Amino acid sequence: MNRKIPLIGFVSTILATISLVIACFVRFRPDGEIPDCAYFVLGFWVIAPPVWFLFEYFYWPPNGTGEVDKIKHLHDLARNIWVALVVILAAIMGVKWPITP
Repeated sequence: MNRKIPLIGFVSTILATISLVIACFVRFRPDGEIPDCAYFVLGFWVIAPPVWFLFEYFYWPPNGTGEVDKIKHLHDLARNIWVALVVILAAIMGVKWPITP
C-alpha cells in the first residue's frame, strides 16, 4: 500500500475535526443564520472524498491481489465514515434540504 495513505488519513481526520468544530459554531450562532462558509464546508466534504478516490484509483493503482483487498477494505471504511460525517455536519448545522412546491 502506498506510504502516503496514512498521512492522508491523518490530515483527513484533522480536517474532519475542524469541520465539526465549525459546524458547532454555526449551529449555536445567536442570529440562527447559516453562513456561506457552512455550505462550503459541507460541499467540500460531499465532493472531496470521491475526487480523492478517483485520483487514488488512477494515479496509485494497487500492486497485487493482496493489496487490492486492502485498498477495497480501506475504501469501504472511508466511505462509511465519509457518509456519516456529511450527515452529521448537515444535521449539526441545521441545513435544510430544498423542498419543491
